[in-house]
Amino acid sequence: MTPTALKPGDQFHFMESGLTFTTDANMSGAAQVSFRGQTVTVTDALLEAARDRLGTSWLDLMHDMQAQKARWGREMFRPGAAPESLTRWTPGTPEEDAARDEHLKVAYAIQDGAKRAVALQRVHATFGRKTTSTQIATYIGDR
Repeated sequence: MTPTALKPGDQFHFMESGLTFTTDANMSGAAQVSFRGQTVTVTDALLEAARDRLGTSWLDLMHDMQAQKARWGREMFRPGAAPESLTRWTPGTPEEDAARDEHLKVAYAIQDGAKRAVALQRVHATFGRKTTSTQIATYIGDR
């Protein structure tokens, strides 16, 4: 493991949700749980908090996707800001279903019928069909 080349002001983003990290070297309650698409700006405190007693850091894996997969079972983060196309949810997961439901709720709340229709089309273009509805449609269609 090579020491991290990150310095204060650099950015990285999370590819997956669920990595707990702290931005406070004193561990005084500043822990966060990452979410997919989150961009983090590196600070001195983050770099210090990420180091263990042996001087190694989980940030040392920034440029080593294989080591990330070995440690967490998947790629967790990449250098740079999150691309705009990176959603907060992973396609095909319950998080995607929850995001779809939330967007549908907002769209259905629009009073103007034409604006509601446009918003609903946008939701369907972004998310497609819900996994369960695709499975049901396939099942019914096979009969």
